[in-house]
Amino acid sequence: MLLASMSCIKSIYLQQVSGVYIEITADPEVNLTIVNMQVSLAYGNVVLVLWNVVEGAEKLYLLNAIDENGAALPFNVINATTFEVMVPEAKTVNVTYIPLNAIEELGYGVYLITIDLEPYEEVVKSCIIRISSDYETLVTSVGRYSINKVNDIVEIHLLDPQPYNIVMFSSPIEPPIIPTLTNETQAVPLLNRIPLALIAGLIAATAIIALAYFFKHRASKDVISIEEVSPRDIVSDDVMRDIIYAVGRAGESGLPQVKLVKLLEKPKSTISRKLRRLSENSYIVIERTGKINIVKLTNKGWSIYKSLLSKGGTE
Repeated sequence: MLLASMSCIKSIYLQQVSGVYIEITADPEVNLTIVNMQVSLAYGNVVLVLWNVVEGAEKLYLLNAIDENGAALPFNVINATTFEVMVPEAKTVNVTYIPLNAIEELGYGVYLITIDLEPYEEVVKSCIIRISSDYETLVTSVGRYSINKVNDIVEIHLLDPQPYNIVMFSSPIEPPIIPTLTNETQAVPLLNRIPLALIAGLIAATAIIALAYFFKHRASKDVISIEEVSPRDIVSDDVMRDIIYAVGRAGESGLPQVKLVKLLEKPKSTISRKLRRLSENSYIVIERTGKINIVKLTNKGWSIYKSLLSKGGTE
């Protein structure tokens, strides 16, 4: 691995990160998303492991990684959700990357991008998404946000470390001005007599319906795809087995999902899928506490945990 040859380097998962500042530019028309991430560190001489905040990317393309003096830093893409940067002595790291094909087209002129700040819940200081004002935007999340228009750009400020779904749809096009003809010749075309506000409302309603259909369709797909998970499946699956071990070791109070991701050192998307399967089969419950998800074992989960320990697992 690119970074393996460096000596005296400590691999960290945000333990020494004091702040993360994120700027995202999204262009739905060409399906292009560019992320700039500035990370402040308590000290250098580390291998900094970072998560991609834009979900649904096919893979990551890192453009550059530099320190506060503009010096290039070695980096390595692990997968579509994770990458690492070697930081020798710097206190600030700037990373620019492209999550390829991360914008989903819901319908003609209607697009969706999902931003998840939860992995940076303890350190994220700001996140701004910039989109051309040619698009109207609709944001859905339990987190707070604000929307401002600066010149020809719409800026969306995400204020909480939560997942955000942002729908973008083309602004209504003003109909051409058609000269009014006399009643003796031809009636004025209907389109020319429809208020633009009504057209805009219809397009907005279409986008909302498309979004609702998308989430309903995705939810129905999730229900259909539920598969039974047996104790044997958990034993044979490294990720599910490690989840049961980790949550069991945390005790009755459970384990924050973000810490579980850091602990297992697996892609967040993989762990989320396994958590969903375990939850659907009643081995775990995921409780919302404040701004974080807490993973706890059910009685069924505790039974599996104790069984795993008796078969050779250790505390």
